[in-house]
Amino acid sequence: MNDLIARIVELDWQESFDPRSLERGFEYAGESRLEIVEVGKHRLIARCKGSGRNVYTQVITHVVTSNWATVECVCSCPVAINCKHAAAALFMLTVLHEDLNSPVKQQKTPVERLSPQLEKWLESIPEPTPVDEEQPRNTGTSLLYQLSPDPYSTRWSLELYRARVSKKGDYSDIKPLYSIDETLRRAPAYMHELDTRICRLLLLSRSYSSYNTRYQLAGEPGAEILQLALKTQRLFIEQGSGLALKPGPARPARFDWAMLSDGNHIPKWISNGRELNEVLPLKPLHYLDRDNLAIGVVEHGLDDNLAMHLCALPVIPADQVALFSHRISSISKVIPPPRELTERVVDTLEPQGCLTLGSDESYVYSQAHHRQMLTFEHRAALAYRYDACLVSGKGTEDILFLNGTETQRIQRKPLAEKALRKTLTKIGLKASPFKVFSFWQP
Repeated sequence: MNDLIARIVELDWQESFDPRSLERGFEYAGESRLEIVEVGKHRLIARCKGSGRNVYTQVITHVVTSNWATVECVCSCPVAINCKHAAAALFMLTVLHEDLNSPVKQQKTPVERLSPQLEKWLESIPEPTPVDEEQPRNTGTSLLYQLSPDPYSTRWSLELYRARVSKKGDYSDIKPLYSIDETLRRAPAYMHELDTRICRLLLLSRSYSSYNTRYQLAGEPGAEILQLALKTQRLFIEQGSGLALKPGPARPARFDWAMLSDGNHIPKWISNGRELNEVLPLKPLHYLDRDNLAIGVVEHGLDDNLAMHLCALPVIPADQVALFSHRISSISKVIPPPRELTERVVDTLEPQGCLTLGSDESYVYSQAHHRQMLTFEHRAALAYRYDACLVSGKGTEDILFLNGTETQRIQRKPLAEKALRKTLTKIGLKASPFKVFSFWQP
């Protein structure tokens, strides 16, 4: 059972589910709706209580080929494949795997777990890393660029159009440009040098389908494309408005949090006491000022990769703000928490030994009997309990524990932990190379 669960939870199975199914599955897993019915070598069967009185059956199969491994989830509910019930079963397997095999980590109750979107965001925080010529305005045909937010993410996209230009500079007969690679091959006369550079960069980014007018902007290439589009003086927010965007001055800004009316929190950037309403997650960050039709660089003082990651932060639900503040404070000293938590040093707790026993049987060749003999290996894992926290191993780092709105910094007692290890040695157990106490019995 342990082996199958370990193989399943090691896969990046959340990529196969939509955000809504992950959110509902996460809630179901915390409501004790799940039951493991059968565990085989490659297949697991579970049952989940639905929102009504129905009980659905999930079949989770670990599929391995020569090149990759994946998990297939089938449910008896109307959705059938990769539904919220299957997601709930996988979340429960993850919790079960942590409880059985990860005594090094601090134990978490369901209440202390963040949503999968927030967990994924926390796990992927990046490490720190270290004069324009006026463009000719031609009559006839010209390319137009439209900047718009992506409806399915926090990114922004560039859309390309072909239009007729009058002598007055007005645009008409605006039509989408579906294939930039075909346009580059034809090399029409209306393609200026900047237009060619933009299209080539879009081709290199490969963030589009063959026939599509929407191209996603991301990272350094996205910032370079945006700056080139500004130089053309044909970058718009509203198609055919006649008012092109212009470069704006760099604005100093700092990262902060905004609390919504329902208590949820979202990230925001403050510049000169005012919030920047629209920030493009590029490298570097750019702001969009719709009132003045200007785009400029945001000077924030943070690492550029971290700043982009902050822009992609999901909404923090009101009931998870305290836990998120606790987690972000322990991970990063650069990002301010959405809620300030009081911290208290606890140095009066003594460790209590917590011993977990386990056995494993295997066949070993016996020289005396000239055949394979069944042997049993018995192990005992020692952990130390400090109040509600369970840790193991030889360490001196403090244990951070969230208690309401207070972060408790519990100090470990190395001498007391050493005394517990000596007690196990005296009764016959010995330390193994795997940093657990073990003994053998043939």
